[in-house]
Amino acid sequence: MCGSSALVRLLVLLFASASAPTAAGAVAQRRVGASGATASRRSRGETAQASNSTQVHAPPGASPAPAPTLPHPATGLSAALPVVLSSAAVHTGHLRDEAALGLSSLSTAGATQGLVAAFFGVTMMLVAGAIQWFNEERSARAEALFARGLEDALSVEAEHPSKGNRGRLVHVQGIARGAAVLKDPQFREVAVSRCLKLQSNVEVFQWVQTTRTWYEGQIRRSQPRFHSEWSTAHHDSLRFRKPSPENPRPPAGLCLGTSTQVCGRVELGGFVLPKDMVSAFQRFEPAMAHLPRRITTNGLTFFANDQDGYYYARPSASGSRSSALDGLFTKHEVGDVRVRFLCVPETDATVVAVQCHKEGCESFVPYRPVPLGPCVQDWKARQTLIEEGFRPLREIRSETSCCAGSGMAGCCCCACNTIACICSQEVVTEEIYYVSDRLDPVEQPFRSFVPRSPWRVWNFRLLGLLVMFMGMRLVLRLFSDVFQGSTALAAYGGSAGLVVAVSLTLASFALSVSAAAACYRPMVAARWLLVAGLILAMPLLLGLMQRERDA
Repeated sequence: MCGSSALVRLLVLLFASASAPTAAGAVAQRRVGASGATASRRSRGETAQASNSTQVHAPPGASPAPAPTLPHPATGLSAALPVVLSSAAVHTGHLRDEAALGLSSLSTAGATQGLVAAFFGVTMMLVAGAIQWFNEERSARAEALFARGLEDALSVEAEHPSKGNRGRLVHVQGIARGAAVLKDPQFREVAVSRCLKLQSNVEVFQWVQTTRTWYEGQIRRSQPRFHSEWSTAHHDSLRFRKPSPENPRPPAGLCLGTSTQVCGRVELGGFVLPKDMVSAFQRFEPAMAHLPRRITTNGLTFFANDQDGYYYARPSASGSRSSALDGLFTKHEVGDVRVRFLCVPETDATVVAVQCHKEGCESFVPYRPVPLGPCVQDWKARQTLIEEGFRPLREIRSETSCCAGSGMAGCCCCACNTIACICSQEVVTEEIYYVSDRLDPVEQPFRSFVPRSPWRVWNFRLLGLLVMFMGMRLVLRLFSDVFQGSTALAAYGGSAGLVVAVSLTLASFALSVSAAAACYRPMVAARWLLVAGLILAMPLLLGLMQRERDA
């Protein structure tokens, strides 16, 4: 029995070790060994009981019965072996199922973590793409405004505008002339011709309160002071700290302050300047030489003073008593009113803008870069420039941000809107709509061009590259085995995933620049596309060359 038990135990151990060689199999071997020992003990117990039951006690005086014949050890082994083997097989099957379940749970957890990392990686890549696109598109538009505008600018004659130049950026020089009479809305006698602008400045001589403040120890004290001066706003003496002098109210119907009138039609040769372009002329001159010596308004008479260019009036004086007007120009009294008229006469002018047809005449609109496809016809491109020039600049600025969405789109929109908010205060030239009162060359508007800040541009670029690289690393972890088994990347060993992530990050940046410049400057876009291809091909070529040298 000892030999059969040892043999059974040996067979069970060999069977268990063959079925589960891992650490979980070692546990199975211990359990199977215990099972075999238990089965062996049960076999020995059953054999002993069978032996005892076969013994027959002979009555006294009878001859003893012959001893029963015990079975051969091989017979006991053959009887116990199937039981032990079946028990070991059952236990081994349970252990195998447990090991498979553990491995499957581990693989499931790893796959879940990989998918979650890939999800966050894709989200980061989308956000990085939004940052890169907004930054590069804004830079491409600013660069196209300068480079393409300087290439497209065409000098034309002011006296004979051509319809064929509509939609082109033109450079026009000539004399700006006022083709309509300018009148002041308060003073009917004030009218000037051949002027671009007329400005009136009405003031009243009155008391003005100031306050002197000082400290006496911890006590703050103040004292009002009053002095008289010319002012464009009425100071109500009821609001003065008493006691105070009194200010008479200005004449009824008289408006104090500055008022500017722009000529309704200003011509530059055969062109008509828009009103907002005429407003840019600021070289004012006294207009008294073009006006009468005496003017009236609301029953008040103003007299011209050649010394300072003002018209003076005294509401308290009677028109029949000239003595009341003595000292009107030198000894001013509280309540006196004066007005000065300035005008912008005809002058040399230079305009750089897009020629268009507006209100039956040739005029100008701002030049702004617009995205155009490679196959757009010339007339269509010029019409697009005119339509873009008619749009308000505020509307164009509002298009730089996108509406917020949900999910990944919301993250991308959030990135775009954040950058748009940061760049909203950026000082940069957004259009070419140049006018001056000098004869300037065509390059003059571009000399005052304000580009984007390189510091801001590269900050956004580095931020986009960093976020894109992190997203790439999270996504490419799922393909690490593929990269290590690749023939072209085998030379990089365990760093193959890092090399691929860096290459894809730089290539995505080059593709963003290329896509942003594609609609503005196709040649620049083609160069950046070539750079992206080289970035992608370089690691593969270097890997193959290294493999050949090693071989």
